[in-house]
Amino acid sequence: MYEKTTAIQGFPFYKYLTDDQKEMLANNSEIKTYKKGEVITGLINHCVGPFLILQGEVRAIIDDENFREITLFLLRENEIGLLSAACVLEHITFDAKFVVETDSVLVTAKSCAIKKIMEANAEVRCVIFETLTDRFSLCMTTLHGLLFTRYERRMAAFLVERYVYTGETEFDTTQEEIAKMTSSAREVAGKTIRQFAKDGIVEYSRGKIKLIDINKLKDMM
Repeated sequence: MYEKTTAIQGFPFYKYLTDDQKEMLANNSEIKTYKKGEVITGLINHCVGPFLILQGEVRAIIDDENFREITLFLLRENEIGLLSAACVLEHITFDAKFVVETDSVLVTAKSCAIKKIMEANAEVRCVIFETLTDRFSLCMTTLHGLLFTRYERRMAAFLVERYVYTGETEFDTTQEEIAKMTSSAREVAGKTIRQFAKDGIVEYSRGKIKLIDINKLKDMM
């Protein structure tokens, strides 16, 4: 069970708030639970304020003209989702959305309150824009990889990143989930996994993958 007044202290700008602004944030925040696969927001048409992940994982995605999902970045516990506040942050005109990757608990703040706080507090504006810059940097890194990096390297990077984050060499996942996380087609992801298995790098069974040669995966990145 999460307590709201404690949870909102995880926002990176909280320490710069005045007492009145802390009260405003508390009165305009709520804790929400989301199931895997739920869409949190479409940035332009469904404006939701910044959110902080208390538990779980959330994936930021855009759709290409063929309705293929492109994963921009993944947010985890104690990380803040800012691109969801497009109606607060000027000049954000692209339509992206946040999809819950695992069952998650978030604390969300209303955009109207955040806008008022930003207008009155320069430190808060700086923190938010710095975080936003980091998020756009992740977007550019992802798009650069899609354009210029071989898929085998992207797959290796994804598997190593998952290993570093979880500390586990075996985890539950499907080819479809891997394809979404690596912004590719299911068939391409499946073919690459089978080739990795043939080369002795991983073992794959239905819904489960085991990393056998992590050093080789790192060398492929």
